[in-house]
Amino acid sequence: MLRFRLFGAPVLERDGEVLSGRAAQRHRLALLALLALAPARRSSRDRLIATLWPDSDAERGRNLLKVSTYVLRQELGETTLLSAGDDLRLNPEVIGTDVAEFEAALEQGDHTRAAALYTGPLLDGFFVSGAPEFEQWVDRERERLAGGYRSALERLAEAAGQAGDLPRAVEWWKARAAHDPYDSRVALRLMQVLEASGNRAGALQHAAVHQRMLEAEFGMTPPPEVAAFADRLRREPAPEAAIPAPPRRAEEARAAEAGVAHDAVAEPMSPPPGAPPAAPLASAVRPSAASGEGGRRRIRAAAIAAVVLLAFAGALRAFWPRAPDPERSIVVLPFVNMSGDRDNEFFSDGITEEIITRLAAVPGLKVISRTSAMHYKGTTKPLPRIAEELGVDHILEGSVRQSGDQLRIAAQLIDARSDGHLWADAYDYGPRDSFRAQEAIAGEVARAL
Repeated sequence: MLRFRLFGAPVLERDGEVLSGRAAQRHRLALLALLALAPARRSSRDRLIATLWPDSDAERGRNLLKVSTYVLRQELGETTLLSAGDDLRLNPEVIGTDVAEFEAALEQGDHTRAAALYTGPLLDGFFVSGAPEFEQWVDRERERLAGGYRSALERLAEAAGQAGDLPRAVEWWKARAAHDPYDSRVALRLMQVLEASGNRAGALQHAAVHQRMLEAEFGMTPPPEVAAFADRLRREPAPEAAIPAPPRRAEEARAAEAGVAHDAVAEPMSPPPGAPPAAPLASAVRPSAASGEGGRRRIRAAAIAAVVLLAFAGALRAFWPRAPDPERSIVVLPFVNMSGDRDNEFFSDGITEEIITRLAAVPGLKVISRTSAMHYKGTTKPLPRIAEELGVDHILEGSVRQSGDQLRIAAQLIDARSDGHLWADAYDYGPRDSFRAQEAIAGEVARAL
């Protein structure tokens, strides 16, 4: 069975194995994508030619489409593409697509499956040179499918909230906010659910992050309702957790059989009668201050209270907004394709995206998004100027050169303030080992920073 994945970077698979070679050439993947998203998975040849080869005359365009169709049938199977008069059709019985499954899940109301199938923007990072109409078509389809994903996430979040499953609602709203971090309506809903679940610090943290992003990207402040909700959370005291009443004598015997786990809630976490209000914790839990079973229970309760307070302080510290360290910020510029084949640009763009993804997982490291970084593809701007525009102190740039089966990936880390090299290296691999190069580059950059 063949499978064509269009969410994220396009990938052709046969029985789980990624296909390369002639079928994965850029125009042929674009042809498959057009058919996969066309109504009834069919399109006229004239429309395909006008979209993919707009500068070709009628005869040359027909010949280019004929060659692509022939190659795809040779590589994927004769029945993968079917002819119906002047139309071409993708055979769903031979090749399945994640987009078709996604749209079917939305129609059936299976929003959980739809959300799982959407693994990234449609044809992310995929370009076809000299085909502006194809790029416009991708933009339209990308936004349409992203809208379906947003709708699925919100339905799942609202359903979880109505069912009282606040932790699950928080996760769905977080996914929705990550998909569109500048949407203040979504930011407010996430803050509300976080506060309702007892995570007020998390709600304030998201408010601060949302504000910084809007100011950095658009030079604007959040709408009044977001600011008002955050102000209310700061002013109003957090609701106090109810303290269980002391157990009755009959219950104490059963609690003793249950062990220490019950002791955590057996007595109020308040100082014993007569204890000074500001007594240090050490004196409160000294063995000499306790006598008998009741004293031992108070010692355990005080110790548990101390652990809870320390844990709360640690959580508050983790969620409280902190200014990012300017020394740990970076943009990965699009790697330059140094090979003679322009189709290798797809591969060099993939290298760039993978390194961005790996660096984004480094804690405390600010990494500029792939979308923003791709705006500088082919730019001649000085590196300090790029760093100033993006607000980073480091730049990673590199190149990809392929000769036969050998692949050389070169990378260099630049300190944008001094325009000096912090680290540089080159890696020689076969095409199948390129992921090792990505891991090595990301690891070296992380260590250098």
